Amino acid sequence: MTIDITDRVIEWNLAAQKIFGYSREEAIGQKMASLIIPERYREHHLRGMAHFLKTNEGPVLHKQIEIPALRKNDTEFPSELYISPININGRMLFTGTLRDITERKQAEKKYY
Repeated sequence: MTIDITDRVIEWNLAAQKIFGYSREEAIGQKMASLIIPERYREHHLRGMAHFLKTNEGPVLHKQIEIPALRKNDTEFPSELYISPININGRMLFTGTLRDITERKQAEKKYY
């Protein structure tokens, strides 16, 4: 998935459709925070974006992080996320690669 600096979804691939339950048509143009970020993390996400745009620095960029994500049916699940800022012809975008790690977390609980 890819968003612009206003947090609007500009690309939503088939994997995102399967994981989150939103069609491409439903997601494009929507605020990403309200689609997939649990409400308790949304303000933090928006502050982080604003900080990056001012400083070109961000603590979650270019690293893999674990964070809860939200499906269309309002269920949360554990995810692994990697975010890359990209500048295309002067337009700053953020591309995220996300994996549902529910099965891995369940296995960890079982064995640890």
